[in-house]
Amino acid sequence: KAARARGKHIGREKKRDSELIRKLLKAGLTFRNIAAIAKCSHGSVYAEKQSLLKEIEEQKRLKAEQQKIIDDAAKNGTFFLEERKKLDSVRSQLKESDSVIEVTAREVTELEIEGLTQDPTSGKPHFEAEVANTSMDTSPEVA
Repeated sequence: KAARARGKHIGREKKRDSELIRKLLKAGLTFRNIAAIAKCSHGSVYAEKQSLLKEIEEQKRLKAEQQKIIDDAAKNGTFFLEERKKLDSVRSQLKESDSVIEVTAREVTELEIEGLTQDPTSGKPHFEAEVANTSMDTSPEVA
Protein backbone atom coordinates (compact mmCIF):
# COMPACT_ATOMS: atom_id res chain seq x y z
CA LYS A 1 0.00 0.00 0.00
CA ALA A 2 2.79 2.42 0.89
CA ALA A 3 4.60 1.68 -2.39
CA ARG A 4 1.39 2.25 -4.35
CA ALA A 5 0.88 5.53 -2.47
CA ARG A 6 4.35 6.62 -3.59
CA GLY A 7 3.37 5.82 -7.18
CA LYS A 8 5.41 2.64 -7.58
CA HIS A 9 4.21 0.02 -10.05
CA ILE A 10 3.04 -3.17 -8.33
CA GLY A 11 2.94 -6.52 -10.10
CA ARG A 12 3.93 -7.82 -13.49
CA GLU A 13 4.11 -5.48 -16.46
CA LYS A 14 1.29 -5.85 -19.00
CA LYS A 15 2.38 -7.15 -22.39
CA ARG A 16 -0.99 -6.96 -24.13
CA ASP A 17 -1.94 -4.25 -26.62
CA SER A 18 -4.76 -2.61 -24.65
CA GLU A 19 -5.70 -0.05 -27.30
CA LEU A 20 -6.10 -2.69 -30.02
CA ILE A 21 -8.10 -5.00 -27.75
CA ARG A 22 -10.44 -2.16 -26.73
CA LYS A 23 -11.03 -1.15 -30.36
CA LEU A 24 -11.83 -4.74 -31.31
CA LEU A 25 -14.13 -5.15 -28.30
CA LYS A 26 -16.04 -2.03 -29.36
CA ALA A 27 -16.23 -3.45 -32.89
CA GLY A 28 -18.06 -6.47 -31.44
CA LEU A 29 -15.60 -9.32 -32.17
CA THR A 30 -15.50 -12.43 -29.99
CA PHE A 31 -12.86 -12.89 -27.28
CA ARG A 32 -11.14 -15.70 -29.23
CA ASN A 33 -11.04 -13.68 -32.48
CA ILE A 34 -9.60 -10.68 -30.63
CA ALA A 35 -7.05 -12.94 -28.93
CA ALA A 36 -5.92 -14.30 -32.29
CA ILE A 37 -5.59 -10.82 -33.81
CA ALA A 38 -3.86 -9.27 -30.75
CA LYS A 39 -1.66 -12.36 -30.21
CA CYS A 40 -2.67 -12.83 -26.57
CA SER A 41 -4.90 -15.19 -24.60
CA HIS A 42 -8.66 -14.86 -24.44
CA GLY A 43 -8.20 -14.43 -20.65
CA SER A 44 -6.20 -11.28 -21.37
CA VAL A 45 -9.04 -10.03 -23.57
CA TYR A 46 -11.49 -10.72 -20.74
CA ALA A 47 -9.22 -8.91 -18.23
CA GLU A 48 -8.98 -5.92 -20.60
CA LYS A 49 -12.77 -5.85 -20.96
CA GLN A 50 -13.16 -5.83 -17.15
CA SER A 51 -10.64 -3.00 -16.93
CA LEU A 52 -12.56 -1.08 -19.61
CA LEU A 53 -15.88 -1.60 -17.81
CA LYS A 54 -14.31 -0.45 -14.53
CA GLU A 55 -13.04 2.75 -16.19
CA ILE A 56 -16.46 3.40 -17.74
CA GLU A 57 -18.16 2.96 -14.34
CA GLU A 58 -15.67 5.37 -12.77
CA GLN A 59 -16.37 7.94 -15.50
CA LYS A 60 -20.12 7.55 -14.98
CA ARG A 61 -19.69 7.99 -11.23
CA LEU A 62 -17.60 11.13 -11.72
CA LYS A 63 -20.11 12.52 -14.22
CA ALA A 64 -23.00 11.86 -11.81
CA GLU A 65 -21.03 13.52 -9.01
CA GLN A 66 -20.37 16.57 -11.19
CA GLN A 67 -24.03 16.71 -12.22
CA LYS A 68 -25.03 16.60 -8.54
CA ILE A 69 -22.71 19.53 -7.83
CA ILE A 70 -24.20 21.44 -10.77
CA ASP A 71 -27.76 20.67 -9.62
CA ASP A 72 -26.94 21.76 -6.06
CA ALA A 73 -25.39 24.96 -7.39
CA ALA A 74 -28.48 25.59 -9.50
CA LYS A 75 -30.73 25.11 -6.47
CA ASN A 76 -28.54 27.32 -4.31
CA GLY A 77 -28.15 29.78 -7.15
CA THR A 78 -31.82 30.71 -6.92
CA PHE A 79 -31.35 31.22 -3.19
CA PHE A 80 -28.41 33.49 -3.87
CA LEU A 81 -30.41 35.33 -6.52
CA GLU A 82 -33.23 35.88 -4.03
CA GLU A 83 -30.75 37.10 -1.44
CA ARG A 84 -29.16 39.37 -4.01
CA LYS A 85 -32.59 40.80 -4.89
CA LYS A 86 -33.19 41.46 -1.19
CA LEU A 87 -29.77 43.12 -0.93
CA ASP A 88 -30.47 45.26 -3.99
CA SER A 89 -33.83 46.24 -2.47
CA VAL A 90 -32.14 47.29 0.77
CA ARG A 91 -29.53 49.23 -1.20
CA SER A 92 -32.23 51.09 -3.14
CA GLN A 93 -34.01 51.89 0.14
CA LEU A 94 -30.75 53.20 1.54
CA LYS A 95 -30.26 55.37 -1.54
CA GLU A 96 -33.78 56.73 -1.07
CA SER A 97 -33.13 57.40 2.62
CA ASP A 98 -29.81 59.07 1.69
CA SER A 99 -31.71 61.43 -0.62
CA VAL A 100 -34.19 62.13 2.20
CA ILE A 101 -31.28 62.80 4.55
CA GLU A 102 -29.72 65.12 1.97
CA VAL A 103 -33.01 67.02 1.58
CA THR A 104 -33.38 67.26 5.37
CA ALA A 105 -29.79 68.43 5.73
CA ARG A 106 -30.39 71.03 3.00
CA GLU A 107 -33.55 72.26 4.77
CA VAL A 108 -31.69 72.49 8.09
CA THR A 109 -28.89 74.41 6.41
CA GLU A 110 -31.41 76.80 4.86
CA LEU A 111 -33.04 77.31 8.26
CA GLU A 112 -29.65 77.92 9.85
CA ILE A 113 -28.81 80.46 7.18
CA GLU A 114 -32.12 82.24 7.77
CA GLY A 115 -31.48 82.48 11.54
CA LEU A 116 -27.87 83.53 11.11
CA THR A 117 -27.05 87.15 11.81
CA GLN A 118 -23.87 89.09 12.22
CA ASP A 119 -22.71 90.11 15.66
CA PRO A 120 -22.31 93.89 15.61
CA THR A 121 -19.47 93.91 18.15
CA SER A 122 -17.24 91.15 16.77
CA GLY A 123 -18.50 91.03 13.20
CA LYS A 124 -18.75 87.23 13.39
CA PRO A 125 -21.92 85.40 12.35
CA HIS A 126 -24.09 84.04 15.14
CA PHE A 127 -27.60 82.69 15.67
CA GLU A 128 -30.31 84.80 17.16
CA ALA A 129 -31.95 82.84 19.86
CA GLU A 130 -35.29 83.80 21.23
CA VAL A 131 -35.44 83.12 24.91
CA ALA A 132 -38.85 83.12 26.50
CA ASN A 133 -39.17 84.98 29.77
CA THR A 134 -40.05 82.18 32.09
CA SER A 135 -39.82 82.15 35.80
CA MET A 136 -37.03 79.94 37.06
CA ASP A 137 -38.44 80.00 40.56
CA THR A 138 -39.71 76.52 41.37
CA SER A 139 -40.36 77.09 45.07
CA PRO A 140 -43.95 76.60 46.17
CA GLU A 141 -45.96 79.72 46.98
CA VAL A 142 -46.83 80.13 50.61
CA ALA A 143 -50.18 81.75 51.23
